[in-house]
Amino acid sequence: MLKRKMWTVAAIGLLMCGMTGCGVKEKTEEEIRTELQAHSNFGMGKDVTIEEFEVIKRQTDKDDKTDKVFVEVTAGNEEVEFTTSYGMVYGLYDSGWILDEVYESTLVETTVTPKQGPSDTGAIAVSAGIEDDFSEYSFAAEELDLANGNALYVYQGIRNQKYMQEIVNLLVNCRFDETALEWKTSGYEEGGIEAVWDIAGTWKPNVVKGLIGSDWYEDYEFEISDVEGADAHIRVYNNQDGTVYLDTDFTLDPQNGADVEVGQVSEWMMDTLKICIRKDNVTGQPMGTHTRGGCQYLR
Repeated sequence: MLKRKMWTVAAIGLLMCGMTGCGVKEKTEEEIRTELQAHSNFGMGKDVTIEEFEVIKRQTDKDDKTDKVFVEVTAGNEEVEFTTSYGMVYGLYDSGWILDEVYESTLVETTVTPKQGPSDTGAIAVSAGIEDDFSEYSFAAEELDLANGNALYVYQGIRNQKYMQEIVNLLVNCRFDETALEWKTSGYEEGGIEAVWDIAGTWKPNVVKGLIGSDWYEDYEFEISDVEGADAHIRVYNNQDGTVYLDTDFTLDPQNGADVEVGQVSEWMMDTLKICIRKDNVTGQPMGTHTRGGCQYLR
């Protein structure tokens, strides 16, 4: 009778242990770390490796057969590093403690730091719209502020006019998106402009002969020479008798070109002559019959 009671008690004890998990140890920190690393919900969508790991809170309820673990992790790869926290829920089954759920926790403020700037400078230029506006451009420089998630990329774009070429500094500000874990840009801004002028040679005023019943506008030409950056030289003379009206240096502005005051070049013109050089209208419009005080463009 006594033996039967002992067997009964033992059977009940085994049954209770089976129900409550007697003798089944919870997961160790190393096991938790390994399982978190392998879980599909880990890594914010990036292939990253856990660098630092700490269990910051744990609630084990063997009656409820749950083990709730909260961990703080620092993880990263060659592109990005982040610190955040995860909640992990284990359930107790016949085979032991099984990981049921992994989710991002709010116990620790998430911080994200990029380790490098955008790797594809060509893609950045396309994203910023440079390729749409410039047929020729090249990458020039970068300034990285990784701690604050900022990057400045500088390109040089080329605009070709008929008589000059603009080399434009294009500034692309990139911001690291801490949610998508990628660099993004919203366009570009134009910085400084360097002008390369192609205006050396002999020119005539851009008017039509005989338009005002006089040949005065065919009596002079001008030569532009020594074009070096913004500096150039102009010589205006009578192409019949060689009289020189102007022989001087002048300065070209990359945006506005130059206006060169010549003075009176014939008896038919009472006002001073102004020769106008423009990046976009060097081929410009004839001034028609109105020359007094007007601007004569090159042709």
